[in-house]
Amino acid sequence: KGDLDGAEALIRVALAARRGGAEALFREALEGRRETPGGGDRHMETLISISNLGGLLRERGDLAGAEALCREALNGLRETLGDRHHLTLASINNLGSLLQ
Repeated sequence: KGDLDGAEALIRVALAARRGGAEALFREALEGRRETPGGGDRHMETLISISNLGGLLRERGDLAGAEALCREALNGLRETLGDRHHLTLASINNLGSLLQ
């Protein structure tokens, strides 16, 4: 049993490190997209990166951070693509799912 507990602890540490690494990569991609000429805060790819980071934060239990990013993505998608675009509707669904 002791070996199994130790193995499970190592798995938890490895998964946490992977998630931390994933967050750093998501943030790097978002920063790059915000700074890309022709990109910026209202470019569709930037908004998708914002939404993706929000999803990761949700999975990690950072609900306040996830909500802020989901709202930012939704507002940008509404402004950029309109209320009935499939990405806007998916963003509405993501925020609703987060808030339930």
